[in-house]
Amino acid sequence: MILISPSFTNWRVDRDQSWTRILQFELVTEHVAKHYQLPFLDLAALMQQQQNPLTLLQSDGVHLNNQGIKLLVDHLIPLIRTKLTTKE
Repeated sequence: MILISPSFTNWRVDRDQSWTRILQFELVTEHVAKHYQLPFLDLAALMQQQQNPLTLLQSDGVHLNNQGIKLLVDHLIPLIRTKLTTKE
């Protein structure tokens, strides 16, 4: 199992996706990953590290566009490979 935080969202487009709400889910996901020693991808933080994270979202402000999906996949594949080669 690999846990992934919620993605960065544009709360100005979708008010139900406020940054404080995303941050709460992000922190809980990270805590659960640490508690159970699971790989964790902090997608929200990763997106925020980009020059303009809004360019990674579709017009609804929530879902990833092709560029956002590429960012996710580029960081998820190494975690999957590591998980597949790790014997537990």
